[in-house]
Amino acid sequence: MKTFKMKKFLTLVLAAMMLITSVPVNVFAESKNYDKTAITSVQDLNKTPLTVAQTNGKPAKDIIKNPDMPKLYTMRADYKVPRNDEEVIAYQPYIATVGDHEYTYTDLDGNEGQKVLTDEEKSKIKKKINLPDIDGYTSPTPSFTVNYEYIKNNAEKGNLDGNENKGKHPYLYKAKQGTINIKHSFQKLENLEEYGYRDGDTDFIYTSQTGVTGTSVTIKALGGEKINGYVPEVNVLTTQVPQNSAKFEIEMRYNRAIYDVKFDSKGGTELPGMTLFYGQTIPKLNFDIKKLGATLQGWKVNKDITYIDQAGKKQTLSKDTLIKKEDFEVGGKFQDGIKYAMPAEGLTFTAEWTDKPKADYVIQFWSEKPDYNDQDS
Repeated sequence: MKTFKMKKFLTLVLAAMMLITSVPVNVFAESKNYDKTAITSVQDLNKTPLTVAQTNGKPAKDIIKNPDMPKLYTMRADYKVPRNDEEVIAYQPYIATVGDHEYTYTDLDGNEGQKVLTDEEKSKIKKKINLPDIDGYTSPTPSFTVNYEYIKNNAEKGNLDGNENKGKHPYLYKAKQGTINIKHSFQKLENLEEYGYRDGDTDFIYTSQTGVTGTSVTIKALGGEKINGYVPEVNVLTTQVPQNSAKFEIEMRYNRAIYDVKFDSKGGTELPGMTLFYGQTIPKLNFDIKKLGATLQGWKVNKDITYIDQAGKKQTLSKDTLIKKEDFEVGGKFQDGIKYAMPAEGLTFTAEWTDKPKADYVIQFWSEKPDYNDQDS
């Protein structure tokens, strides 16, 4: 029963809506003329007569064509610096755009000679622009003044893109003289992965190299006596002088050189040589070699060498000093090896022998024939 009543109600609503929508819309509209000017469309909704525009002797195409758009003038000030024979932009450019002061148009009320940029607006275009500070460079001028003529003149020097003139006015900075600090680090003996002072020094060696900001400079490694016992990782390094070189530092590294140690046994047991890093401890020498008819007394080195004794002091081992077996035993001066003694050159250790003592008589052996007759002599 309820379902039947609901269907009956919906049918009534739909019928009412159909009646309403069949009525013309203009019945509900107020009788009002919305056209305040001459109608130019093909459909005259209000039945108002058309007003034909007067040509005044002008061709129809001149009347219906769109008017020319006013020109725009855009100027861009680039702040450039020299860098490796090129001029590159080093700061955000300053960009300004103005309209055409000479352009006029006719407004909707028919007033001719209207300007897009009035004389008053043009006079207000005036601003002082300070050139930015760029580290390592000197600006060509402290500032420049932007006005209408400045923008337009620089824009007209560029290219025309549609109705817009686009021009650039670069400000080229001059590079300053910069200084690069160079720290020279030397390979440590205790840890070959680390670098620090040169042996015997208490601070790093510093040098410097000057050049113009933004250009490449060549830095050479130290040479001669300054790096005795070391080899540069690179002999020449090329880098660019940075804009701010005050805290800029380059590290050049030097590795320990390797030298040969040879042993001359003087006819005794042959011994293989060894290679040691500069400053490395020379290990215990071999005193077990043999030579027929001789006894090993010790070894002598072919040149004076400097070593560190048990007290941590520098000592010199001269080439005439006989190095004995007991020197390497506990309590001996070389019980831990000849400490930090490897010089910046090769070494040769020569064995010193003494002949074993000989008897003070001679034993002779004679042989006789079996049929020898001593009466014959």
